[in-house]
Amino acid sequence: MANQKILQARVTTRAALAARAARRIEKLRTAALELEARHAEALAATAPAMNKSARNLVHYLAVRAHDIRGLQSDLARLGLSSLGRMEAHAMASLDMVTELLSMIRGLAPAEPPALAPASMNSGTAMLARHSAAILGPAPGEHKTRIMVTMPSEAADDPGVIRDLLAQGMQIMRINCAHDNREAWARMVLHLRRAEKRLGRRCKVCFDVAGPKLRTGPIEPGIGVIKWKPRRDLLGRVIEPAVVQLTTATIGQLPGQWSIAGAGALTATARIGDAVELVDARGKHRRLKIVQVSADACTCHADTTAYVTTGIELLLRRGKRDGKDESGEFAAAPANDIAQTRRSD
Repeated sequence: MANQKILQARVTTRAALAARAARRIEKLRTAALELEARHAEALAATAPAMNKSARNLVHYLAVRAHDIRGLQSDLARLGLSSLGRMEAHAMASLDMVTELLSMIRGLAPAEPPALAPASMNSGTAMLARHSAAILGPAPGEHKTRIMVTMPSEAADDPGVIRDLLAQGMQIMRINCAHDNREAWARMVLHLRRAEKRLGRRCKVCFDVAGPKLRTGPIEPGIGVIKWKPRRDLLGRVIEPAVVQLTTATIGQLPGQWSIAGAGALTATARIGDAVELVDARGKHRRLKIVQVSADACTCHADTTAYVTTGIELLLRRGKRDGKDESGEFAAAPANDIAQTRRSD
């Protein structure tokens, strides 16, 4: 009695799995037929000898446009094909699995309409036939052909192609997204000469370039610099940030930051003075002047700051004694700014 209950539970579980898998496969079949209908005009224009293969390709692409991992898991639990090798016969594979699922559920398998362009046997034979026509006969007992993409230098160095052919290259691939017609012609010429010299044959595959999508010019981001002192593990400053106020327009130097255009401050600044500012985040910051020259003054900063173009700089010597504002900064990509803020 107990064994019968266990057996019945297994049958019920398998029937439920089979029913769920059948629903998923029916959706795949519907998607495949809809995609075929959308491409009916293009399919009708294919050569008669390739029409079945073209329809099968459309069906296969429709299936692969879906995430079928859940379906594959259900099919594996039922001991059925997981549809992993259906390239040559996509619709026939769906029909075959559907029929087996009906049998598991105890249903009479419905006779599928004659929609599959290739059966399990004819599809495999057709794939092998087309592969041989396009890629050449399979080498020996192996199905794999060796295809090599040509580098640009192969157009001007015959030895590159000759050596590849001698080492077993069977298909020379020319990527038409690179080089030009003259270079491609030279590659083919080098190959034909190498064939005669070595007594070997090699196919040529021209991979036609597709559309080249470009985003266009990227708008500059915000002109900003960030200075940051070095701290120890306890957060104490062990080396202040070095900030230079200068009348010249210079780039950022290793280990220090420069604010250009501060001519009014540099003319009156003295060692020991302070420069106050409110940075881009609304934080009050203070720089201590430690060195002064004719066209610049060097400051130390104990706190991190983000400074953008036009921020007001206030010189303080006991009381406020002068003011200026920052000049232009090179634009920084938005991602770089976001990353430095996260690391602050």
